Amino acid sequence: MSELFINPPTLHSVLDRYIDRIDGLGLSYQVNTTGRALTPEELAEQSQSAIAIIAGLEPYQAGFFQGAHQLKTLAKFGVGYDNIDVDAARNAGVSVSITTGSNAQSVADYTISSILALICRLPQRNHCVLNGRWVRNTHPSFDDITIGVVGYGRIGSRVARRAKQFDWHVLAVDPKFDSLNDLPHADELVLIDEALARADVLSLHYPKASDDTDFGARELATLRKGAVFVNMARGGLVDEAALASLLRNGHLSGAAIDVFSSEPLTDLSLWQDLPNVLLSPHVAGSSTAAIETGLEMCIEVIEHRLGLRQEAPRATFI
Repeated sequence: MSELFINPPTLHSVLDRYIDRIDGLGLSYQVNTTGRALTPEELAEQSQSAIAIIAGLEPYQAGFFQGAHQLKTLAKFGVGYDNIDVDAARNAGVSVSITTGSNAQSVADYTISSILALICRLPQRNHCVLNGRWVRNTHPSFDDITIGVVGYGRIGSRVARRAKQFDWHVLAVDPKFDSLNDLPHADELVLIDEALARADVLSLHYPKASDDTDFGARELATLRKGAVFVNMARGGLVDEAALASLLRNGHLSGAAIDVFSSEPLTDLSLWQDLPNVLLSPHVAGSSTAAIETGLEMCIEVIEHRLGLRQEAPRATFI
């Protein structure tokens, strides 16, 4: 039986470059090659023999840790850990880490790329051409755009830096800050209601802290007509039905969504026949560089936990 499980399916593509490091751990290992997140039942089977796990988006709940008697460390590949019962892990003596900062630039670049595509109405134009409609209408320029960046951490600040390269006006929204001096590249620090009222683009970059939906029908309707909405943060922050409705009736000009309340997305009914959306399967942070950095950080954690590395790993323990 395997003692190391490498569960994020995106790691399969770069794993060959790190085989020597993995072999050096002295553990037998198993790689998830299914192309999907593992089920609770599959994780329960892993718990019987796991000493270390490189984790992805699959759920690690209390029952898993109760059966994981040999497990020393859960190295999360990524920065969000809402899929992990951290208290249960601690009670079981399992260290949990996240790869803080590993994919920040990737998500920021993906965000800006999506915004530019939506401003230029590329999804609509692609849809028209593929359906035999040669419509040569105008699109907004990149001038005089105000972007609201909700969550001004590692990713949000990088989005703002890219936005300033286009001379956009940046509204920062983050309750952790009370001074503009702490916010590089931001022009104003505002509350969310002001950002909703003023932003041409609203982009989310913060973790989900509760089961509540932060952007429901009321909040989304407050966005100015023709605004672009972007969620590269977490599924469940947004009322997806309300968002789709505002895209369909033309109140919002476009949306880019990389994360969903239920993943993988199987019910497409909300989004079908909407040419003004860009949907992607939770891959904003999956540039090759980000994947390699994240995997290296996870390996460092396991090496450290097994006593094979004295230098502190770059990952953050939670």
